[in-house]
Amino acid sequence: MMDHYYMPFGLGSRTCIGKNISLLEISKLVPVLVKGFDFELVNPDQPLKIKNRFLVKQSFKCRIYKRRVGEKL
Repeated sequence: MMDHYYMPFGLGSRTCIGKNISLLEISKLVPVLVKGFDFELVNPDQPLKIKNRFLVKQSFKCRIYKRRVGEKL
């Protein structure tokens, strides 16, 4: 029943103009980042900072390392 009302990009004539770009980023960019880079929290013992307004925003610092060719996940 909840899926019936799920419309993050709007519907019909009020569809978000950035929908296609956003879906492209989700399906292409995120897997490439996860496959090619390692992410490490700078302060893993500290809780994440969360701002809960219209959208929930998490704030944290991380280090990003490029994986070497042939290195496994």
